[in-house]
Amino acid sequence: MEKITMTINLDKIQEDRAWEYNGARYISVTLIPTPDNQYGKDYMCKQYWKDDTLPAGKYPDHPILGNGKTMKQGSQGPSVNKDEGSPF
Repeated sequence: MEKITMTINLDKIQEDRAWEYNGARYISVTLIPTPDNQYGKDYMCKQYWKDDTLPAGKYPDHPILGNGKTMKQGSQGPSVNKDEGSPF
């Protein structure tokens, strides 16, 4: 089974685009396939929101939150040194 592992920069989230529901805060994200990109990542993750003030077919410049990779069964995910300031 394949899975997508994402690395997200929490400082890039536009907090004013978050919403609250049942006491929890949410944002929407979009995964965009980026095969063979220069960083070796398979996906780009962007924060998403609908902007009704723009004409049809036009979209706001959503911030890039991070990148991701398709992980095959049995492969290890990205290694993170928790001493380097990772929030996870």
